[in-house]
Amino acid sequence: NSQLISLGLFMNFFDFRQKDMMTRKKRHKNIITKNSVILLFCLLKKNYETKILNFSFFIDIVAINVIPYPYEYDVNPSYRYYFNEQSAIVCKHKSLMPVAELFSRQMAKSTGLQMPIVKRSKNAIYLYLDKRAKTSEAYTLFIYADAIEIYGGSPAGVYYGLQTLMQMLPPEIESDSVVDGVEWSLPITVIEDF
Repeated sequence: NSQLISLGLFMNFFDFRQKDMMTRKKRHKNIITKNSVILLFCLLKKNYETKILNFSFFIDIVAINVIPYPYEYDVNPSYRYYFNEQSAIVCKHKSLMPVAELFSRQMAKSTGLQMPIVKRSKNAIYLYLDKRAKTSEAYTLFIYADAIEIYGGSPAGVYYGLQTLMQMLPPEIESDSVVDGVEWSLPITVIEDF
């Protein structure tokens, strides 16, 4: 059982690390397919209930508390992205600067982290405009262990993606002053909404 869990986690982690090799849609579909195969294999073995509980995060049973609830999402809570002093925001289009500046101010208020807006960085939040988005307010959010990517149909879409990201952080993010002793991190996640 633990070997199957390790296999499943590795398969998911491997897919998230191969982000340059596949389109976003195909990569997400691949993760769901592999998870379904692992779950089916577990169901065919004995101790169905135990297997289902151990693999619940593979089939979107892990709930995310965001409003409005996204159209589609997948969460892998075994790996996390951690905000730290090196975290930055990379804007790939000038029209996204106001949204990036607003997010940076919001984060600094409660975390104390000054997230500069830069052209290039590791451990960054990358903001992109996506011409293929279904609507101007659509967004796709990818949270990896070493970066976050948000693709929006317009600056409004990127804004909504950032607000979803804020809602996934600990509730102390709403504080008007810096809160110490909080782990500012997010689980590996893919969210699509429009």
